[in-house]
Amino acid sequence: MEATILNPKDSNAFLKLGEAYYKNTQFAKAEENLKRSILLEKNNKEAYSLLSSIYTKTEKYEASISILKNAIEQFRMRKNYTINSNFLWLYW
Repeated sequence: MEATILNPKDSNAFLKLGEAYYKNTQFAKAEENLKRSILLEKNNKEAYSLLSSIYTKTEKYEASISILKNAIEQFRMRKNYTINSNFLWLYW
């Protein structure tokens, strides 16, 4: 948490904090930090994937699909993009 206070524009710090909350099944706090990570870095594949996983675990299936659709659109806008198989698996 200290890293996000020291550098509130560090997307990776919010991602790591979101991961820690996720591992401790504190999904609301994880979601908050992952959303912040995505706001700071629109191309953060890990944050999108983990956020989708949270929505799936909390049975918010439409939100899970929606976040993956948003992620795919973000990556399509880039010239050189790759989407790993976990993304597609979660989406389908």
